[in-house]
Amino acid sequence: IEENTTLRKQVEEQLAERVNNMAAELLQRALSFGSVKVAVLKGKFVPDVVKNVAFSLRARAQEPVAFVGATQDFAGKPLLTAEKPEDFCTTAPDFFDQIWGEGKVETPEEDED
Repeated sequence: IEENTTLRKQVEEQLAERVNNMAAELLQRALSFGSVKVAVLKGKFVPDVVKNVAFSLRARAQEPVAFVGATQDFAGKPLLTAEKPEDFCTTAPDFFDQIWGEGKVETPEEDED
């Protein structure tokens, strides 16, 4: 039983290190939209890893970071994970102005009735 506990602890430490490395890499590659950075994770991951990466990003970020995980679990089930910055209410107008200003998102046409 002691060996299993030791092995489990080693696996947890390696997983935590991998999550921290992934978060650091995502933060470096994050796109900037005004005062908000957007980090995107794609691929096959265990859902807990995706969640831990999102929390790790928030903990290490110096500026507001939004996280989007468009992933699959290993059974092929698609998963969408999103996390907004804590101060999103104050940064959101700048964030959306920047996106719409760069033409990355089209605003819907309003009907003129």
